[in-house]
Amino acid sequence: MRIFLAICLVFVLAGVGFARDRDEGGAEKKDAVKDAAKAEKTEKAEKTEKAEGGVKEAPPKEENPKIVKMPGLIIDVENQKITATGKVCLTKGIVEYMVVATGGKEYESVLSMDAKPSNLHAGFLMIGAVPGKIDKEFMGDDKEKASKKEKQKVASHFYVKIQWVNDGKKVDLGAEQLLLDREKNEPGRGLEWAFTGSMFYKLDEKGEERYLADEDGSIVATYYDDGAILNLAQKSKDPYRGDDFGFAINEKKIPPKGTTLLITFELKKPPPPIKILEPQLIKPEQLEKKEE
Repeated sequence: MRIFLAICLVFVLAGVGFARDRDEGGAEKKDAVKDAAKAEKTEKAEKTEKAEGGVKEAPPKEENPKIVKMPGLIIDVENQKITATGKVCLTKGIVEYMVVATGGKEYESVLSMDAKPSNLHAGFLMIGAVPGKIDKEFMGDDKEKASKKEKQKVASHFYVKIQWVNDGKKVDLGAEQLLLDREKNEPGRGLEWAFTGSMFYKLDEKGEERYLADEDGSIVATYYDDGAILNLAQKSKDPYRGDDFGFAINEKKIPPKGTTLLITFELKKPPPPIKILEPQLIKPEQLEKKEE
């Protein structure tokens, strides 16, 4: 009963207040209605102006579903390429890597990359690359590693390109031009890199699997490394075993140490299928016409 009376009291007070506001504030409410009408007219006028070619509203920006962004990476699914941010590690000396992860083996690599290696691997899969094996001759002296990969599919190949700004001008190069082939004593030319995909390992029998490239930072190797994501798709020798083995840095092309740049991994597209023409049968009457 008390609750019912309380509710009734609330409604009564609300009614009294409403009546008082209606009587005492009628003039103010009339002014408010006038202001609202003016605002409505102004809004309609602006819409008419826009419809007749006046100021047009910018359409909302839509994100491209074919562009995927990860920390330090832009993955272009449609064009099958990935761009990463990085910097120059060394400007001279022999190297075993073209690219490593920041904080990794920067003491023997031309470039370092900011993104996490496993994210790059995931990006490669997103653009349609296939991890797998390469020719045994490209795998150095370790025949055991070659035999383990024998049953794998053939690895997809990539081109690696770099871009930086020098004195306000954009410079685009194939990454191999920053390398010097020590055997030929000339810059690398047309090098391709196979998606060997690094590997997973366990610290012990009960431990969780870890992605090796995340642990040691090996991304693009100039001399075969089972833990690297990309390996050189041609025969290469250990640069520490001979004066004309492997690669060194091309000091004529390398930008200053610490230069920030973009590293682009572009998936090599397979060659178009060969069209086989079906043999055409010649009818006897066609032969007779030719003899005449």
